[in-house]
Amino acid sequence: MATTYFVRKSGSDANSGLSAALAKLTIQAAINLATTAGDTVYVGAGSYREKVTLAASGSAGNVISVIGDYDGTQTGDAGVVRITGSNNDQTATRSNCVVGSSKNYVTITGFTFDMASSHTMTLASCTNITVSKCSFN
Repeated sequence: MATTYFVRKSGSDANSGLSAALAKLTIQAAINLATTAGDTVYVGAGSYREKVTLAASGSAGNVISVIGDYDGTQTGDAGVVRITGSNNDQTATRSNCVVGSSKNYVTITGFTFDMASSHTMTLASCTNITVSKCSFN
């Protein structure tokens, strides 16, 4: 059965992530839980200073969705949902914002990506990855 997880800047990685009130703090903590085809991760507004590594594959018709909730409908936090490769907005400190190896059927929607020192996304041997409504700066 598919599960929905939530991430907010006011969250904690000790939380279950199963509601906006019990949101995870980091995207990676929620991604690590979203391992069943059809799972969804909603990420609230804010700057996430982390490299996100895709943890699992979805399947045809049951993708794993990672959604920047920029209108706040799901998380209650409206605004830009940013994954950055910088710890200080001055210098790129991570080579990538999103990485994946041999992951399939994943959708990434509604994020702003910036300041990676190498490639914003590195998706090696991945298929059926959809990236939409994203900004790459």
